[in-house]
Amino acid sequence: MSYGKASMETETERAVGIEYGRPESVVGAPVWPRLRNILILAGDVAGVVVLIVAVALIGSHGTALDFMTVFSDR
Repeated sequence: MSYGKASMETETERAVGIEYGRPESVVGAPVWPRLRNILILAGDVAGVVVLIVAVALIGSHGTALDFMTVFSDR
């Protein structure tokens, strides 16, 4: 005789495939927490893109040291 989860399931539950111990968040999760997580991820991605563009723009122009050489050439 076996004990545990498998022994407590009925034949019908095993045939239908009813799962016990499955988190409720997986079965019928509300939409808002998922949407919030997606929006947070999208914001993080947008922030990284903005930083990459800013570094690329700053790198394409001269630096502050290049600006100072203009004054030293007088």
